[in-house]
Order: sequence, then structure tokens, then C-alpha cells
Amino acid sequence: MTPGQLIDLLEKAGMLKEESPGVLGWHPTMEKAERFAALVADRCADIAYEAEPYQAADLIRKAFGVDK
Repeated sequence: MTPGQLIDLLEKAGMLKEESPGVLGWHPTMEKAERFAALVADRCADIAYEAEPYQAADLIRKAFGVDK
């Protein structure tokens, strides 16, 4: 995962927010950490699906408790 991809997922989870131009603030909570983990697992499942549809993606999502 590239730094840009990591930052994007952290922002989607609400853990990073731009506080001023070019300055990111860190706002972690357990709920946001769980959301971040679900986003990472879902992205892994998407990659697995491209390689081998259905089974691998479903197993990854199930292991992390992610519904799609």
C-alpha cells in the first residue's frame, strides 16, 4: 500500500482530517480504527476477487466481519 492509499483510507475512516492546508490532524477512536480495519480488509478482498473471484474475497471479508 502506498502512503497515498494509506492516507486515503485513514481519511475515509475519519482518523485523519486536514486541519489547515497541507496539515493533517490525527483523530483516532476505537470506532474509527475498526472502520479503518474494515476498509483495509475490503480492499484486500477486492484485490483477491480480481485474482480469483468469489471464494478468496468472501473468506477475507468473513474473517474481518466485513459485509459487501
